[in-house]
Amino acid sequence: MIDRWNILHLNKRVERETLSLSNAERLGVPREIINFWEARDADAFKDAQDITDAIVADGFPEFAEGVGNTEKLGRNCQLWNVCRFLRDLANRNAIEMLIHDGMAITYTGSNYEFYPDFQWFCDAAAECVAVAKSRGTTFKLLTVGHVEMMQPVELIHPTSMISHGILSNSNSIRIYSSDGAACVLERILQNTDYYRKASVDHVFFSQNDGEFLWNLPGAFSLIMPVGLDMPSELLGSDSVDWPRYQGIYKEIFNHGSS
Repeated sequence: MIDRWNILHLNKRVERETLSLSNAERLGVPREIINFWEARDADAFKDAQDITDAIVADGFPEFAEGVGNTEKLGRNCQLWNVCRFLRDLANRNAIEMLIHDGMAITYTGSNYEFYPDFQWFCDAAAECVAVAKSRGTTFKLLTVGHVEMMQPVELIHPTSMISHGILSNSNSIRIYSSDGAACVLERILQNTDYYRKASVDHVFFSQNDGEFLWNLPGAFSLIMPVGLDMPSELLGSDSVDWPRYQGIYKEIFNHGSS
């Protein structure tokens, strides 16, 4: 049911490639469907306007409105990279995972002995497809990131760990259908400058009060997180220019703050 397992990845981050591939293989993801989605690197551009020009040239004229994030150049590329993926998937008929290379999927925690593997994600996606169809719509997406439990929960059945609706704004792990990719891309393209400045994680938020206000039929969420950020002190962040090898990792790897 999951046709491809896409890992959003900067080619220069070889350590992230190793970690994310190991995590995917640990889950039993078939090697032939693992795809490293090559991300555009902010370091290749001189400033935010240079990135904007490249995005527009890539076929996104909507980005010509505004210059984007002038302080955190990586935010501009992060949104661009997600849009490129969404555009690609929207033009095909598939259901695919998009996971950032700094994420790991693990067990849920103390209240459940639950270790999701690739087959579980496939079964969950298939169940969401069936439930969406029963409600007269199509499956759009399943969010797998952190959970904002202030949102109302409507389980798809009484013993499920899947709820109707969007319970997480995290872009780091989502399963999309082609229909869902088209819907999210359309939402982003309506206000690209805002999302470049606020980050792609704000796509499901109201721009005014930070609440989840997007009622997208066919959207589902896990009610507990199964995704975990690998330590930012170890891996850093290219989107916000946070250096890797901080704290204890600086001592362990002896690479300074580069």
